[in-house]
Amino acid sequence: MIGVRFYLDYVSAPRKRKGQHAGNVIAAHVISSGRSWSHVGIVSKGATGELLFSVECIAALYASPNSVVCSSSVSRMYLQESCKFISEERARDIHPALFEYMDMAIAHEKENGVPQQG
Repeated sequence: MIGVRFYLDYVSAPRKRKGQHAGNVIAAHVISSGRSWSHVGIVSKGATGELLFSVECIAALYASPNSVVCSSSVSRMYLQESCKFISEERARDIHPALFEYMDMAIAHEKENGVPQQG
């Protein structure tokens, strides 16, 4: 899927080390340029002045497997520490509700003439 990277959500770094994922996938929005890509998000300053990067995404609403999803944002650090990059095929197997939402959104955009990325 163009413009999206999929991450298996483990909820925490200790659960990731144990291989205990939550049964949900985060679909992070990305911009591609040739062979490189970057997350779409917002940079802000934390309480102590450090820069924080929030990644725009579609994520699970609940911690139960195959949860309903909504638009969200997660920190880049969360993706690195508590998630693992996976293929679209594997993401579809693990979290069908995510793809029902995404397919519905794509159909809506096509129907209303909103241009697609890529």
